[in-house]
Order: sequence, then structure tokens, then C-alpha cells
Amino acid sequence: MSPGCGCLDPAFSAHEWFGMSLPSTGFDMNVSSAPSEELDGKRWTFTALSPELAPIDWYESPNHTIQMRVEAGVPRRVLFSGRTTYSLAVLDREVHVRYGSRYPYAALLPAAGAPVEFHSAPNSRPEFGSEMYIDAFAPARKGWTDIAEIDSESEYRARTDLVQRGPMVDVLGPEVRIGFSASADSDLYAGYKRIEGMRPGEPVVVTLKTPYAIRLFPQPANRPWTGYQKRAWQDLEKQAFEGEEEARRHMRIGPTMVGRLVDEDSTPPYVTHLSRVTVPSRERWSEFAELSSDEGEVRQMLSNHKVDSGFSTLYQLPPVNPEVEVGVFGPMVELESSSMRGRVVTNGQTRAFGRGQTVSIESEDGIATGRYQMTPLVSAGLTTARANVAGDAKVSIDGEPVNTFPFLPVLLGALAVIVFGLGIEAFLRWSLRP
Repeated sequence: MSPGCGCLDPAFSAHEWFGMSLPSTGFDMNVSSAPSEELDGKRWTFTALSPELAPIDWYESPNHTIQMRVEAGVPRRVLFSGRTTYSLAVLDREVHVRYGSRYPYAALLPAAGAPVEFHSAPNSRPEFGSEMYIDAFAPARKGWTDIAEIDSESEYRARTDLVQRGPMVDVLGPEVRIGFSASADSDLYAGYKRIEGMRPGEPVVVTLKTPYAIRLFPQPANRPWTGYQKRAWQDLEKQAFEGEEEARRHMRIGPTMVGRLVDEDSTPPYVTHLSRVTVPSRERWSEFAELSSDEGEVRQMLSNHKVDSGFSTLYQLPPVNPEVEVGVFGPMVELESSSMRGRVVTNGQTRAFGRGQTVSIESEDGIATGRYQMTPLVSAGLTTARANVAGDAKVSIDGEPVNTFPFLPVLLGALAVIVFGLGIEAFLRWSLRP
């Protein structure tokens, strides 16, 4: 489960939370990939939708319509305003994502079998705190396996190369703003409907309103798929003009038509870049943490459309600590950092380590982190016992093994990487068990 989906406590479910918790109100996003004949140049795509309160799924359909408004130019012209099942952008440049007017929180959901790198660098002035940068990697993926080969839901969920095909990001509503500078290669869609009227060089702002969260699916743009996406609405218009009743129904429903065009082709290795991640103030985060600890219940923040289900939903805020902290949920199989401090207890000995020493951890089964409460790896305050993690792992400090193969029980205590307000430079690399 995503820690940003609004799901209830996973203690009552067979599915645990999985991903990286980010105290934030915005970031810039881009995608880079290895060259491939199948890719549409340097263009990349990202889909935005309201996610299911269910296990993470790259191929999922929206669980609710969202309100979408597109404005372009100065002064602004409204190119589209209405409900849609999802928003899709095809771009050749980075986008600016802003949120957190009410809930300053995002969750990064990593790709199966791929690491995440977290960087922090001092800002231009100490009072501005640190800048955070995150690179989430995705391995090469084959095209979609014929669904007929998968016999059950459990078999499908076991295919993490499908359900965790690439990195995803959940951001909390009620409103998310996405900005970019249009180019001749920019395309924007509300559902199947292509939005016309963008001019190269002018600013474009897409405002999305959601019942709770927006999930972003970034990936490289495959040329066959972008071509099909562009033709889909044109084909519907043609079929409706020729009198086909189903096409006419889709034209009436418009962008709120159910379904989603998912790119099912193979993809080369790629990286999703989150840069200039904006950290909320301690006061603002403290207010959010208080709401989260107070049962964390949130009523649906966008009313139902006629195509939505006829009942409202109760969502739940993710569990966070009072201090501004970045942390993980899920079994961690890899951890490497040169900016942590704490201690390792293993093989009958205790070893302390400090910033500047490179700590490497490798675990076959994954060190248990954040099962019901986030395990902080980056903290703006004092480290606490809540940062302790334990499991079977190999550990080395500055290249020197602390324990040896086979994997031995390890307790990592008092983990901390960064004090945001001091602008300390830091690096952290980790990956979760798929």
C-alpha cells in the first residue's frame, strides 16, 4: 500500500505500506533514459489520477474523477475546465509540481528491483535550509505480458515487474498545480481528449482537484504509444460523426469516460528526477503531524461526479513523526550513506559511526522498516529510539566489514542524516525488497 493513498492502518490488512515519505510542498520533475529507437526523442509522459485505496498498481484505473483546469499564456487563457478521469502530459522538459496547501506530504513509490538515491545540499542562505534531490531508478522492462497467462489476483500481485513497473509519486490534495513551459513537442490530454491552444514558449498551468491524493506516473514516451494517444480522440470524433452509438456515448461523457490508455510497450532503463524538493516549515509540519496523530481522518475533498460511485469516502492521513523527517516503509535490502550517524550492534559488538564515514548495509530478506510507523532516515531534530531498525544483514563501515557472511542479526540505532535548517550536504542510497 502507498503511505500516501489515504488507506486505513495496514495492521488491519494483508498489505503493508511501501515507499518513501517526503515532508514537502513541491518539487520539479523530469525523466531521463537510455537512447532507444522506440522512444519519441527526449519526450517523456506523466499521468495524474486519483489512486485506488488498494495495493500499488502501475496499471490501475482511476478510482474517482478529478477536476482539471488548464490555463496558458499571460494574461491567462482557459483552454479546458471540467472533470476527467485522468490528466496526461507528453513533454520534453521538466515540470513544476506544487501542493501542500493543506497537507504538506508526498510519498515516493520506487520501482521494483531498483534503488533510490537521496541527495541534500546547502541552500544559498542558511535560513532557507537544505535542498533535496531524489533520483528513482527503473530497470529495463519488457512489454505487457498477455493477461491470459495470469490466472489469479495473487499471481498478478506477485508480478512486481508489472505492479511496480516504474517509480510513482503520490501527493496530497485537495489541489495540485503542475506548471511547465510549452514547446512544439508538448501535448496535453484530459482523458482521451487532446487539449488544443498551447503556444510554444508560453507558461502553462494545470490545476487538479482531487478527493484526497494525486498519483503521478512518469516514464519515457514510446513513439507507437504517443501516436496512438493522439489518434484516439480523433478516431472517436470520426466514429461519432459516422453515427456509431458507442462513440457518441463516449463523446457525450467526454474526458470522464472510464478507462486509461496505458503504455504497455517495453521501456529501457530510466530515472525519475525530483529536484528542488521544498521542505515545509517546522510549524507547518507540526500542525500536519498533530492532525495525523489525531486519528488522521479526512473527509472526501471533491464531490462526486455523475460517473463516480454514489458514496463518499473517508481517507486517513499517513502516520508521521512530529519532527520534519524523511523515512521509509517496507523491507530495505540496500542502504548506503556517507552522512549518517548512529551505531551498529551485531556479532556481539557495538560500533559507532558518524558523518563522513560510509556505511553500507546489504540484506537478502530486507531489514524491517516502517511496518506501521515510518522509519526516519533523515531528521530535522533529535534522533529517537523510533529510528531503530533490525534484521539480518551484512554491514561495513568505510569498506571494513563489521560482520561477515552469512548474514547476521543487526540493530541500527539512532539513525539520522540531515538537520534541514543547517543545510548539511548528504547522500543516501537505498532500495526496498520488491
